[in-house]
Amino acid sequence: MMVDEIDWSGAWSKKYPILVSYKRIQGINFYCQKISKLYDACKNEFDFNDEDAVILLKDILYQKYKVEKSKTK
Repeated sequence: MMVDEIDWSGAWSKKYPILVSYKRIQGINFYCQKISKLYDACKNEFDFNDEDAVILLKDILYQKYKVEKSKTK
């Protein structure tokens, strides 16, 4: 599919510049490794395919974001 070939980080980086620079942040690799392990564990524990695991984890993270954002209002 054409959608799978789009560089979404590049496309979204115009609105969210952190997507370009975060890989250069000292210590960020620690979180990349933790998220990777969480991804693998979730995928294996619930027998999800790659797409379902990503969508689920992104939704969980977004729900957390919405809760935190509501606290600052």
